[in-house]
Amino acid sequence: MINYDSILKKICSVFNEGRFQNNKGQKVSFFEYCKLRDFEREHKGDEDIVVTPILLELLKILDFRSGVNIIQQVTKDGDKPDFITIETNKFILDAKSTGVDITSSRDEKSAVRQIVRYLESFKGYEYGILFNLLRLEFFKRQNDKDTIRVNRIEDRSINLVELIKNVSDNKRNP
Repeated sequence: MINYDSILKKICSVFNEGRFQNNKGQKVSFFEYCKLRDFEREHKGDEDIVVTPILLELLKILDFRSGVNIIQQVTKDGDKPDFITIETNKFILDAKSTGVDITSSRDEKSAVRQIVRYLESFKGYEYGILFNLLRLEFFKRQNDKDTIRVNRIEDRSINLVELIKNVSDNKRNP
């Protein structure tokens, strides 16, 4: 049986490791970091330096290991997702900098449009996930006759700031 409390505690510990810094080099909490604007963070585009390392740790907690059951794109050339599952074709996962909007599809270069393109072009993948340190957004590919549709699964979105806060509050007030 899966021990969800243990998994949540491990996830929270990743966000409470003291890895976050503002642009003055001062350590800040995860919650403080999330409130900062991009230029107030130590690294404005923090996808590679902050977001992806955290995502790798979260994937490990969920038993996904780079090179074993998930492939991580290491070069940033071309239009490819950051992670794809191996053999099972469960999902495509793309990490974005903390300040990047992963909920709207305002323009062709938006993160949402990008994950839709991936799901439309990578054969066999049913789910797409966007991660930006603040949230996880989930998308589902559906084949309707000759058409591929991709929809955001709104009731599966995870606000990580709220999740970490709720778990932390429950730990203090059992």
